[in-house]
Amino acid sequence: MTERFASLMERKLPMLDRLAVITARDQYVRKVLIPMFSDEALDSEVRTAFQSGAGGYIYQVDTLNTAELKLILQEYSWADIIEGEPQLFTQVFHVVQHSPDEAFRAEVLAEIAPYAERGEIDGQEYALMYDRVELAAGRQQLYGSQLECLNGQFDVHDLKDPEGVDARRASMGMQPLQDYLEQGRALYGPC
Repeated sequence: MTERFASLMERKLPMLDRLAVITARDQYVRKVLIPMFSDEALDSEVRTAFQSGAGGYIYQVDTLNTAELKLILQEYSWADIIEGEPQLFTQVFHVVQHSPDEAFRAEVLAEIAPYAERGEIDGQEYALMYDRVELAAGRQQLYGSQLECLNGQFDVHDLKDPEGVDARRASMGMQPLQDYLEQGRALYGPC
């Protein structure tokens, strides 16, 4: 076990600093900006303007993070990231999920599918990325994880087989869709 751990750390430590920067940047902008634009005390026009401006800033961060992650993936594989500690994948997952590069997300989804099938990565994370990739390709989402502003509140759109969604969500370790919607609406506020 000690040799295996030493070998794992020897391979992973050089990439950890680089991954830590992009994953911290990804989460920091969201943890700072989302509570600001979901503040119910904001006038609706101010909220809309702030959401738009914040969205532009987040887009810049996501573009930078995507470019840096692609450089890391030239040296390391998804197996290197996932092996021995799936929580590292969880951190990197958010960077991919937030990437504005649709082709990159689809490519990563295909690469991580075997890990999801074997239960080596979180099913909910796989479902989130799957839905985002499907919608970007003009297809319907399967798990109802992607929300859109409809009639002033966030709601699910383009959902395939709505009657079976909660069973699919449960199979991926996700909560019922209605609970997810309520949490999303509370987090993001009106839109």
